[in-house]
Amino acid sequence: MKKMDHPYLLKMYDIFLAEETLHVVMELAKGRSLKERLDGGAEYNEKDAKQLIRKLFSVIEYLHSFDLVYKDLEPDKILIDEVDETSFKLISDIGLSKICTDNIGYMCCALGTPHFIAPEVLECRGYSKPVDMWSAGAILYLILCGYPPFYSECEPELFESIMTANYQFYDPHWVDISHEAKDLISQLLVVDTNQRLSS
Repeated sequence: MKKMDHPYLLKMYDIFLAEETLHVVMELAKGRSLKERLDGGAEYNEKDAKQLIRKLFSVIEYLHSFDLVYKDLEPDKILIDEVDETSFKLISDIGLSKICTDNIGYMCCALGTPHFIAPEVLECRGYSKPVDMWSAGAILYLILCGYPPFYSECEPELFESIMTANYQFYDPHWVDISHEAKDLISQLLVVDTNQRLSS
């Protein structure tokens, strides 16, 4: 991760072990997370959401080019710039990013925030790069309407809706959102990883 250099990825300068404690030296990032902004009432119009999600896709593509899977993309990990609300730094989460190549195969560790994790993670199937694209789709949905695509107070119901991709574009929140934006989300929130949009 120290070799990673991307404008929207928080820079990691050093990692060292001292007295059985792992220390990580990272770039100082100011601002609030996307989750904090949305919870605080911030709203994104479609134009700004488009800019933000393009930048997120850029980071995902960059990580995937190194055969790294972020695995736990969620609004808490996206630190929004204090000046430009469409710019951000993605936290370099070394604890969750994992190398995934054809030689190593799929990961089988169930990590992630329930509202943003892919169905293959919940089903304990092996998973790989497509999990990041699912999470990006769930994040885009949240940015555009203010609530996640999958929600239930009952965890089994939440998991069932994720595993079947049971979500809707409810009015009035989606009435002014373009068909193109909805179509993009629909290509990302696909249960079949072979049919899901890739980076």
